[in-house]
Amino acid sequence: QDHGDRERPGAGYPYTESYMADNDLALGRVVEFLSRTPQWKEMAIIVIEDDPQGGVDHVDAHRSLCLVISPWVKRGYIGHKHYSFGSIFKTMWNVFGLPPQNQYDAGALDFGDLFTEKPDFAPFNAVDALELGPASQRAQVGTQVCLDGKALDGADGLGGIPVELGIRGTESITDRVFTEMSGDFSYCYTRTEVGTDTVSALFRSVQSSEVTIEWFAPPAPSTTPEPTPSASPAKLPITVTKVAPKRVALKANGSRVLVKRTTTNASGALTYTTRCKHTKRQPGGKHMCKVTVSSKGKVRVVSAGYGKLTVRVTATATPKPGQEQAWLPSTWRKTWTVKG
Repeated sequence: QDHGDRERPGAGYPYTESYMADNDLALGRVVEFLSRTPQWKEMAIIVIEDDPQGGVDHVDAHRSLCLVISPWVKRGYIGHKHYSFGSIFKTMWNVFGLPPQNQYDAGALDFGDLFTEKPDFAPFNAVDALELGPASQRAQVGTQVCLDGKALDGADGLGGIPVELGIRGTESITDRVFTEMSGDFSYCYTRTEVGTDTVSALFRSVQSSEVTIEWFAPPAPSTTPEPTPSASPAKLPITVTKVAPKRVALKANGSRVLVKRTTTNASGALTYTTRCKHTKRQPGGKHMCKVTVSSKGKVRVVSAGYGKLTVRVTATATPKPGQEQAWLPSTWRKTWTVKG
C-alpha cells in the first residue's frame, strides 16, 4: 500500500499511519507463514528500505534500517558496527560459500555478529498477544458495557489492525474494530435479555483470553404506594349548641346558661377566655359577675348587684401534638347583653 495516502476508514485505513502499519503487518504475516514451513530451519530473511534517503534520522541521512530475520539470529539484538549494502551481499556469499563478486563486497563487513550458534526455531507471530478486559462484569439489561483491549507486538502496541470480536450468549454476535496507533481498542454493546456472554478478541490465529459479562434484570418496581400529597390543612371545627339569644335576662337565682355545649374534633383541644363587664351598678348589697365554662363546654354567667352586663366568651380550638400539619387553629366568639 502507498505509505502516505489519505485516510480511508471504509477500506480499513482509519489513519494515514494505517498504511505503514499495514505494510509492517504484511511483512509480519509473510514471516509468520514462512516460519511455519520446513525451510524455516535453514532460512534467513533480510529486509531493507526502498528509499532510505527519505528517512533522515537523528544521526545522518545516509543511515537506513536493516532487519535480519532467522532462527539463527540473536533475538532483539541491535548491531552497532558499520554495515553497508555490500554487507548484505557479502553475508549471502558467505552463506552459500561463494567468493566476493567485486571490491565492494570484498571490503564490506558481513553480518556475522548478528548470528548465534544456538538457534530458536519457534514460529513467529505477527501479533504476539491480544489483551481483553476486564475479566468479568455485571450489567443490567438495557445498559451498555465496554471492553478494552490491546494488540501487542512484543512489548509494543500494534496499531491499525482489524480485531474480530466474538460474543457468545443469548445471541451470537461477531463484530470488528481497528486498533488505535497505540495498539489499543475498545468495544461497547448492550443486551435486552438476561443471561451470560462470553467474549474474546481474535486476530488470525492469536486469540485473547475470554471475558464474561453477566446480564441481570432491572429491579422490580416498588410496591410501596407513593405518599399522597397532603391537602392544605383545614381549620379545626368548633360546634356550639343551644346558644342563648344576644339579649337575655338572668333567672331568679341570678344565673343564666349562655351555651349548652362546645366541642371540636378529636384532633383539637378547646381553651376559653371570658369577660364580664357591668354597665349598671345597683346601689347597696353584694356585687359580683362570674362566667364559668365546664369540661363539656357549658358556659354559665352568675351575677348580683348589677342591672345590666356585657358578657363575652371566646373559644379557641388548637391542634393536639402531631396534628399541626393537618389542622389550623380556629376561634368562635360571642357577646351577650344580660339584664340583672
